[in-house]
Amino acid sequence: MPDRPRNPEDLLPDDPQLPLEHYLSMLRPLTDPLGFRCAYWLLSEDLTVEELTDRLSADADAVHDSLSALADVGVVERRVRVRDDVSNEYYRATIIAETLLSCVAELMTREHLFASVYDSDSDGL
Repeated sequence: MPDRPRNPEDLLPDDPQLPLEHYLSMLRPLTDPLGFRCAYWLLSEDLTVEELTDRLSADADAVHDSLSALADVGVVERRVRVRDDVSNEYYRATIIAETLLSCVAELMTREHLFASVYDSDSDGL
């Protein structure tokens, strides 16, 4: 990264909206494979817990817990849709999810370029 500050604290403006710790907390639920998969599915469409449970073939409680953790840090948001006087809760990815997941997706899709880094027999890093 050209022109990046040496001190990570200098990445934030003088009067930041959020402290460094909050930005780092956004990563935690994405390090869980289920949390990552939930957030990634939500990049392409809004989904309910039931829809995600079906797509992921996962336990509904585990999906709900992952979505709650993602929502707590702003990676996804809970929404309510009302149709014919019936409310239905669903989840939507935020710009935070798009930004964080695009970085991870880039690493994953370009893994072949980093083969030497993953090879423990090479000098890698």
